Amino acid sequence: MPLRDLLVHLDASKHLAARMALAARLAKRTGAHLTGLYVTPRVEVPPFLADQYAPADLDEVYATIASKRDETQEAFAAATKAAGCEAEWLQRIGDAETVLTAEGRLADLAILGQDDPEERIDGIPRALPEHVALAIGRPVLMVPYAGSFATLGERVLVAWNDSPQAARALNDALPLMTEAKTVSVLEIDPPPGDEESESDIGRHLRRHGIAAEIDRISGAGIDTADLLLSRAADVSADLIVMGVYGHSRRREIILGGVSRHIFRHMTVPVLMSH
Repeated sequence: MPLRDLLVHLDASKHLAARMALAARLAKRTGAHLTGLYVTPRVEVPPFLADQYAPADLDEVYATIASKRDETQEAFAAATKAAGCEAEWLQRIGDAETVLTAEGRLADLAILGQDDPEERIDGIPRALPEHVALAIGRPVLMVPYAGSFATLGERVLVAWNDSPQAARALNDALPLMTEAKTVSVLEIDPPPGDEESESDIGRHLRRHGIAAEIDRISGAGIDTADLLLSRAADVSADLIVMGVYGHSRRREIILGGVSRHIFRHMTVPVLMSH
């Protein structure tokens, strides 16, 4: 299914410009509509504390929130105009995780920014991307907070382990991989006697017009996530495709080891599905 409806999460992050630019270029390239979602936190003062806040203090809080929102809206308008893509600004009030998950379920792809451990943003909880990726039920494109990304999907690296999550990610990434210059599929420590899986995935991709290089290697005791990131550097990948493993409950998230490492140490954009 082609990408026709993209959603990018907008916030007051100092890394937002790279995320917006990537999302706008992708929308232009695929002919998709891009929605920029900005979630304003709800300001609630309990009645028993209301008399401790002067009206001027609350006015200042509201003014600061409005100023950040307006600056972000102007930046989004400039980025989408420069890219020449069809775009729409969408503002919601409430909990960022709840709103982003609900709105993202109605998009073909949700574009989020990786957590920067040295940055705190009002109204954006830690591990927001992880929670959303596990709960949204749609593919998520995670953009690293460090670096700039002039291309996306020209050189794709697929992490394959024959799991439902990996299969879903592979299928979700097909619209991007069909236009790629190179696609590499990496399977680490495949099960013994499973030689047919290499030809199976290659055949499946060829039926979509994708000539992929299939590489099955032994991890030799090296951390799987480190091997994946190392291979991404070796093939100059500008996109990693992988399944994300774990489960999420309110205020708690339990990720698989590889997923956790990639969320923290990604070096290029990652398209992930749960």
